[in-house]
Amino acid sequence: MAKGHYTVAVSNKTSFNFDSPQLQYDVIYGPAYADILGRYNSLAGPSVMPPVWAFDSIWWRDDNHDDWAAQGVTSSQALVIKDADNLRLHQIPASAIWIDRPYGTPLNQSGKSGGWGNMDFDSTFPNPAQMITDLNTRGMKLILWTGNRCFNQLLTEAKASNYNFAVNTYTDSRRRMCASPPPIAGSRGSWILL
Repeated sequence: MAKGHYTVAVSNKTSFNFDSPQLQYDVIYGPAYADILGRYNSLAGPSVMPPVWAFDSIWWRDDNHDDWAAQGVTSSQALVIKDADNLRLHQIPASAIWIDRPYGTPLNQSGKSGGWGNMDFDSTFPNPAQMITDLNTRGMKLILWTGNRCFNQLLTEAKASNYNFAVNTYTDSRRRMCASPPPIAGSRGSWILL
């Protein structure tokens, strides 16, 4: 990768300037746009079509720890399943349930929730594997919210693998920015499909 700039069709000229002793580039000729796109796709690969379920409605609740008594449930996991059942009961199409933070183990021993720092589920989700199976039998996926901040075990692992950014832009030491580790199986940007 080299720093540089280029101009295309400015004053009837095209130029490329790079800070590199060597540069390889491809000129793709049509004459039709479809030909250009076809040739470009053969070089770079075609765009990836999201799965069909991703175009359906995806349902989200800000915090599955709230309103247990009002909802008649005793756990966050039960609330997720109740939401899925209510969608089906009212014949509302849904392809996925999106769980927002907090859903992970607590930030500290006092139980103050960090919500997602360890990339796991807290005890209010007693059997996550069963929850995923239950949603799948209802024709739904489970999506988890993630973020670019880390603490807890995730911060420890990031430091050990040198994934942390050198400059901490937060004054709160619990909210450290992390560079992305190697891809997690099933990860998709800011959410993880399970």
